[in-house]
Amino acid sequence: MSELKAAEYDDILVFPLSRHLSGTYQAFVLSALHNEMSNVTIVDTGTLVGPQRYVALKAAEMVLEGKTKQEILTFADKVFNDTVSFVVPENLDQLKRSGRISSAAATLSSLLKLKVSLILENRGIAIGKFETARTDGKLFSGITDKMKELGCHADTHKVYIPHADGLAEAQKFAAHLAGVFPGIEVEYLELPAAVVTHAGLKTFAVQLVLKA
Repeated sequence: MSELKAAEYDDILVFPLSRHLSGTYQAFVLSALHNEMSNVTIVDTGTLVGPQRYVALKAAEMVLEGKTKQEILTFADKVFNDTVSFVVPENLDQLKRSGRISSAAATLSSLLKLKVSLILENRGIAIGKFETARTDGKLFSGITDKMKELGCHADTHKVYIPHADGLAEAQKFAAHLAGVFPGIEVEYLELPAAVVTHAGLKTFAVQLVLKA
């Protein structure tokens, strides 16, 4: 941040992880205050990974197009208010270890051989349980049904599928997705270790992003 201050930019926009899921947001706030940087705007995205990437890249394009800071922030707010993320872990072991779910819930799911998906809704403060099923097909259908309910369409939305060494699992879902929303744009991303720590290997997520 001190290097950015020395560069004397007119404005600096920061799109960190949701402040409810990470200390990154507060770290940027404190750093800006410490360096007395009044030109920094730190946005609470309320989300993570794919929507952040989408907004950051689009914001850079908008700067080159001569858009104002307020125009960029209005665009970002529209995207972040619309996005929804689903998380599909291979099992609940790591979520139990990281304290994201209770030991009882993890044990019950294992005993019943249930597959579980989680959801982070618009500006959600936490990730909660969304769907349980005995098969991938049933679980995937639950996610795409919710996407329909939210107004998802190939013309208006893009889907990011971040994964933790789980490309094969992610591609299974993408095949199902293509059958429900023909022509929808999909982009795969590899999750960093800091995120994988909470959900475990083979986890993948499905992130619905408005193409604003």
